[in-house]
Amino acid sequence: VVEDRAALEQDGRNRVNDLISRGIIRPHVADILTPYQAMSVSWAVSRPWVFNVWPCGSGKTLGAIVASFTRTGPTLVLSPAKARHVWWSQVQEYSTITPFRVRPQGERKEDDETLDSYLRRMGSLAFVVVGGEAVGLYIDEIKRVAPTVLILDELHTHGSRKRWQAIHKEDGTVDFEKKRTSKNNVTRAAHVMDVANMDGINLRVGLTATPLDDGR
Repeated sequence: VVEDRAALEQDGRNRVNDLISRGIIRPHVADILTPYQAMSVSWAVSRPWVFNVWPCGSGKTLGAIVASFTRTGPTLVLSPAKARHVWWSQVQEYSTITPFRVRPQGERKEDDETLDSYLRRMGSLAFVVVGGEAVGLYIDEIKRVAPTVLILDELHTHGSRKRWQAIHKEDGTVDFEKKRTSKNNVTRAAHVMDVANMDGINLRVGLTATPLDDGR
């Protein structure tokens, strides 16, 4: 319904203006926000999930950034490792928040701020980006973030039907355990599933431009 879409867009723009007045979102965002981005912000306010299947270059990152700040508490982004810098730069382009990139030990400098120091300094406005390919290596860091918002960038890369494997017992019953790789590590999809089910997360935002298996 056209009227409903217009109301949704206006509500989203009102919420963006509120974030601007609070000094969280930068003023120019109000001028560049598209109708569908504004609608997605409004949609995110009252629901536990947002699923944005938008084409490349359509502003998925901006829509997710603004939506994340409609909730109180830290935000965690699981993105491809190559996109960590994109998130780091765009969060600063569209908001007044400086995000934190969790990087491998070999990429860290001696004077880099630690995650714990960043979390203490930023409190509920913390915005942390983790490379999705290595999510299993950073479970402890993710738990320390204790996010209330989870953004799954390139959502189609995080999932798999092969998250569980059946274990047949001698008494004829069947149990299930998380699927493991050939190196006996829990699969990435199983780790992401655990992260998405963490207590405290009240908004999950999935982003992709890739059609899914069911035709979407």
